[in-house]
Amino acid sequence: MTEKEKFLRTFHRAFAENDTGYIMDNITQDISWDIPGDRYVQGKEAFASALKEMKNEGKTKTEIEHVITHGKTAAVNGTVLYENGMSHAFCDIYVFSGFKDPKVKEITSYVVRINNRSR
Repeated sequence: MTEKEKFLRTFHRAFAENDTGYIMDNITQDISWDIPGDRYVQGKEAFASALKEMKNEGKTKTEIEHVITHGKTAAVNGTVLYENGMSHAFCDIYVFSGFKDPKVKEITSYVVRINNRSR
């Protein structure tokens, strides 16, 4: 497992556990977060506000299926399960600030509500 893959798994765990400290320490000041069809967030303060709003969504489990990294970009996909029985599939596309001590500069999150599915 690459260092970037380990970081992304930890970053996603921080989202699931509402560890805003870890998340905020690992993003740039000019972070942008695009969730097409839902919202667009620009800047660290706006990102922190969006995280605070999401804190009460009742996530119970995040399952990561794949992490793909290449240079300054990466993708993570999986599912999120909620206390109310609802679930979403997601794919997050990341752009990092650079190669040495990179921070997350951009996130594009594609989210689709799903019913129980079998593989």
